[in-house]
Amino acid sequence: MSLYSSAPYRKSQGLTLIEIMIVVMVVGVLASGIALVASRDRLPALLNEESFRLRVHVNHLRALAMNSTKPYGIIFTQGGWKLLAFTTQEDFLSWGLQTPRRQTIQWQPLTNDNYSVALPQKLHLQLQVNGAEADLYRPADEQNMPQVLISPRGEVTPFEVHFLGAGQDEDEGLRTRVTTTGQVDRFINDEWQAI
Repeated sequence: MSLYSSAPYRKSQGLTLIEIMIVVMVVGVLASGIALVASRDRLPALLNEESFRLRVHVNHLRALAMNSTKPYGIIFTQGGWKLLAFTTQEDFLSWGLQTPRRQTIQWQPLTNDNYSVALPQKLHLQLQVNGAEADLYRPADEQNMPQVLISPRGEVTPFEVHFLGAGQDEDEGLRTRVTTTGQVDRFINDEWQAI
């Protein structure tokens, strides 16, 4: 006879189907909550990442422009940007005289894949050039005309990029400003700070 119970010993049958369904539901609710918090916390990191990438590209173009003594540019779309180089090509009438028949001036995208940036789907941008809102939807004949120019002296067209996440208002997101001298600032706590 047992000290604890007079009932005969019953072997445990395991968990019932309802108990398993409740456990799965609780785990699912917790996982979705964690995923929501993680994606919300990832947005500021994405904004900082893209702001840093833009800063690197601007500094790289300034260095290229000053070393090659030719202008470079950046063309922005709502979903990213592309780096361009200013090129000229001359067609000659004859090889002996070397007299130019015509000179073609055009902007060409830089060939490295890193020079064409597509923002993650969660992000888009707005652009101001010289204090005025810039059009990010351009006609086909202006597709390779940059909104921002970098001169051979390293001067940059002043511009401001406002990176926004999906569903963010105009006053949210991360604002990045590039000055004429190429200094890159971010708008944090109601003031511009150099980065």
